[in-house]
Amino acid sequence: DVLAPLTRLEHLNVRETNLHNIDVVSQFTQLRYLNIHSNTELSSIAPIQHLTTLETLIARNVPIGEQINYLSNLTSLQRVNLRNTGLTEFNVLAGLMAQGALQDDLQRGVVASVDIRDNPVSAYDGDASHVYQVLLPYWGNIGEREPFLLTLGVFSPVVINEFMSSNGFTLLDV
Repeated sequence: DVLAPLTRLEHLNVRETNLHNIDVVSQFTQLRYLNIHSNTELSSIAPIQHLTTLETLIARNVPIGEQINYLSNLTSLQRVNLRNTGLTEFNVLAGLMAQGALQDDLQRGVVASVDIRDNPVSAYDGDASHVYQVLLPYWGNIGEREPFLLTLGVFSPVVINEFMSSNGFTLLDV
């Protein structure tokens, strides 16, 4: 309620403030930067959907999960930190990228930044390939991206099938 009169606010950092709701941010239609990092008790991120001028969203450690759809209108996004937010799919992010958000635009001096590490994308039988597949066409046009490479497919464990030792003599490997 203290923030309500600040309707022309452009930058808001409420990192680690133990917020339970962010309803007031829907009034900040000129907001360009929002940091809600580590507000783990947030019940909903729905008010963010109205922030169409938002360029930076830092929501690391915020339990977004299924609420990712509230980000679909944020076509001005250039930087997003969604590390450890419970995301299991990235269709919304891919949709934003298809519209030019979260992509480098060197003519305008924009270097995009996306961090999606530590999300349970491998919850589907250990195979994250179908989850990351939607991001592949856009991932290379993000200057600052984490993970740098998207893991595709199921990795088999490394198996050593040969062991060599020597007692001081030269062994020939034929």
